[in-house]
Amino acid sequence: MPSSARFDAQVALALEALGTFYKENTLANRRNLRSDIEKRRTAVNRDFLGAFHRVHEQVTSLERQVQAMSELCAAMQSRLAVAREETAQLTGPVAALEKEWCVPFQRKAIWSSSLD
Repeated sequence: MPSSARFDAQVALALEALGTFYKENTLANRRNLRSDIEKRRTAVNRDFLGAFHRVHEQVTSLERQVQAMSELCAAMQSRLAVAREETAQLTGPVAALEKEWCVPFQRKAIWSSSLD
């Protein structure tokens, strides 16, 4: 869009916005125009800050929730590591017990086969 056309569009939007509260072209209205515009600008800024404050609170809450989840995941990883270590410590003795348990049966099978 050419710059003059963009400027014309911006002027048209500004005049349209001005027309919402500047109804009559009187001397008093012209004198108060600047302060009216400043008041409206201040009100818009205040509304924006209020909305932004709510968004900031929600983001802060979300950040706390993510941090709590991260801490829970770290605790779970730690507990899983301990469980793996304990399982590894039990696996060796269990395998040895299985071998010892099978020995009498193997001896019996050998003894039975030698008797036949």
